[in-house]
Amino acid sequence: MSVLSPLKEEISAIVGTPCLVQRDRVGRALFFSDFPQRSGDSALARLEKAGFTVQNSGDYALIDMTPARYASFFEALITLPLPDMTNENAVQVSSCDMLRRHPSPITAQDTRQLREALLLIDAGKPSELALKMQSWLADALRDHTPVPCATAKLMLHHLQ
Repeated sequence: MSVLSPLKEEISAIVGTPCLVQRDRVGRALFFSDFPQRSGDSALARLEKAGFTVQNSGDYALIDMTPARYASFFEALITLPLPDMTNENAVQVSSCDMLRRHPSPITAQDTRQLREALLLIDAGKPSELALKMQSWLADALRDHTPVPCATAKLMLHHLQ
């Protein structure tokens, strides 16, 4: 099951009418949907009440989690130990190790980076995410901003 499947199912259940809910491959949000064409404003209100943001984009809506919902999502991930490093997972494991050395509160982490991490893992691109994590770490240390260390928790769950 993809990491985003439970959220997709939750959104579909909240909307309550058959509609398209797909991962946003452009990365503007986690999902895009045609629910505004098929449901009334009550579906929008229910999504917002459940911790989602909805932004209209033409005939479609972009659906994402609120910062509080991102925090809850990542806090719910169990902190796993680093696995043994192999040739196949060396970049991913070392990226996780580096980010875990710089903890920061989840509420201070950039939700755009958390979203991108979820989308990359869901798309089956952990190596690409590992390189992004290294770049985000360098940027955060240079700019004195919070390190997106929650992405390491996500990566470790993927590696398990």
